[in-house]
Amino acid sequence: VIKMKETEIPVIDLAPFSCGDEEQKKKVAKEVYDACSDIGFFLIRNYESVLPQEKIDRMFTNLRRFFELPLDVKVKLKGTQPNRGYFKIGEENLTTIYTELNEVLVNKELGDYKEGVDIGREIGPDSHEYGLIFRGGNNWPIEELGKEWKEEAIEYHELATALCHILLRIFALGLQMDEYWFEDKIDKPMSSLRMLHYPPAPKDEPRFGCGAHSDYGCCTILAQDAVGGLQLLTAAGKWVDIKHVPNTLVVNVGDMMQRR
Repeated sequence: VIKMKETEIPVIDLAPFSCGDEEQKKKVAKEVYDACSDIGFFLIRNYESVLPQEKIDRMFTNLRRFFELPLDVKVKLKGTQPNRGYFKIGEENLTTIYTELNEVLVNKELGDYKEGVDIGREIGPDSHEYGLIFRGGNNWPIEELGKEWKEEAIEYHELATALCHILLRIFALGLQMDEYWFEDKIDKPMSSLRMLHYPPAPKDEPRFGCGAHSDYGCCTILAQDAVGGLQLLTAAGKWVDIKHVPNTLVVNVGDMMQRR
């Protein structure tokens, strides 16, 4: 990847990093470092040895099954911990974080026009972590969707977390640190699998599916469908569409990784 224009979202091939050759690893790390420094977003491909594409496709199917459930069923799965359980349309409101970037909205109190369900690591009540913030039990629609839905969601979360570990190794090399510098800091991650549904917004009142914001963690891996809608704000103040590219995942650097 050569120095990119601010409107370009680079597509970075992870395959060379997996080959074991140190020079190839450093090359990929430099590409990721440049993307994070220049624009904060990039796409990755050839990740299937860690997170198979069929697992991603299956999760999209499972998401549709979940969001087709009646609202009175979904709200029963509301969590008691942050990033756990179901939340309904309007319950989250990111439009109040950067109000100057959401000025097109007349009523900023309506909240984001999205619904979602969050899961994290399965932590039982016998664990010393249980009940700590961002840690605890998950709520599952087993009665409605069966144990298979739960098992596949847990598996996807584990595979995506493994992919995050690889990205943190790449970040470390890009920062000219030891490849495994982050490993003992992320052995019990607070990572979340966030499953989101953005219905068509009402025509009579402007609503954002999700208000302008930045992610607070190390990084985000996003699987998006062909509908699109995701945008990023460049340093020059220009909104750029992140278009759907088949067989890629979107990665953006979070607030924690941006700290200097």
